[in-house]
Amino acid sequence: MKLCDYCDDPDCKIPYGTCHCTCGGETKIAPRTARRDKRVRGRPVLFINGHVTVKPRPKSLLVDDAAIVLIPLTQGQVATIDASKLIQCPYRYFALATKQGGFKACRWSRVDGKNMLIQMSHDIVGRPPKGKVVDHIDGDGLNNREANLRTIGFFGNNQNRNTDGLNKYGYTGIWFSKSRNKYCASITANGKRHILGRFDTAEKSGQAYEEASERLFGEYKRRKK
Repeated sequence: MKLCDYCDDPDCKIPYGTCHCTCGGETKIAPRTARRDKRVRGRPVLFINGHVTVKPRPKSLLVDDAAIVLIPLTQGQVATIDASKLIQCPYRYFALATKQGGFKACRWSRVDGKNMLIQMSHDIVGRPPKGKVVDHIDGDGLNNREANLRTIGFFGNNQNRNTDGLNKYGYTGIWFSKSRNKYCASITANGKRHILGRFDTAEKSGQAYEEASERLFGEYKRRKK
């Protein structure tokens, strides 16, 4: 006897009571019969509300001799995970834009009667303890390979954020002072701003910022790609 006996697909292997978009979520019991939607009173509905299409099959690739899987998300984004962790991520994820201009792979989950936002990284390495966060080492919230994830405190996570970005000079944390005709550099750590000095070129200012970042942030310093 096949696992699914009411979706009109003789080859369907989706477990009874599970969403047919392949997200792995459990569906609700239909309160009334609706033939057009293939709902039968007292039996699980085919889809979770809003899950009306079949999720594309993940694509497997071989990168650096390690098998990875690409998970299609919304907004045209794609998340990357290790193939060995695919069993831990059977859910329907979407791309959530971050304040830093990037994206994170997330899903909604019902916990204690409330909707909670769960990140894909938490499904892979577990939810961090209070006061800790799961940080993406390379700053890419969609790169959820285990080697790219670490549990750290809020301080380390904040230092690894690309909040300033590159300015028009091509460096972070520098500006040009017209009154002094010099390039200036500064960096902020633990809420305190450090003035690094004035320099003749943007390159020297950028170098001063990189050296200060290495000294102040250490392993949490944002690495250039």
